[in-house]
Amino acid sequence: MGLFKKYKILPYFLVSFGVVGFFNYAINPYYQLGFNTSDSLGGYVYLIKKVGLPMTGDVVAFYPPKPNQTETKYPFLKIVKGVPGDRIKSTAREIYINNQFVAKAKEKAKNGNPLQVSVFNNGFIPPKHYFIWSPHKDSYDSRYKDIGLIEKSKIIGIATKLF
Repeated sequence: MGLFKKYKILPYFLVSFGVVGFFNYAINPYYQLGFNTSDSLGGYVYLIKKVGLPMTGDVVAFYPPKPNQTETKYPFLKIVKGVPGDRIKSTAREIYINNQFVAKAKEKAKNGNPLQVSVFNNGFIPPKHYFIWSPHKDSYDSRYKDIGLIEKSKIIGIATKLF
């Protein structure tokens, strides 16, 4: 308490503490920070907006289905490549959305485990589901059966790279 008396900073400290606390309380329902833990996207820190429906090209944070090859407790950050109503099909290890090539699935993960491709029989992405993807060659995303199409309920929000 001597520091507060000597420099008369107690009021400033309390006001600052209150402003930060209020800001965190007011913002928290709508935003959170996300951290990129893989090489599949550039950047390390993302601001995640928790409201709104993702569109093609948006980066989203989501919880991957369990079990999966990573068993990470952290959300994934990937790009939305397909949205509800888009035509989707797979042939062998290739994925097409709206008749455009999207990605080729690898046979094995970096750790050597086999990877099964998601099977899409020339259908449509159902309501409230998204094809999540990254252009990185080792991206672990919707092209693989363990991940598949991501339900809207698993998406935390739309992410913007901070740095």
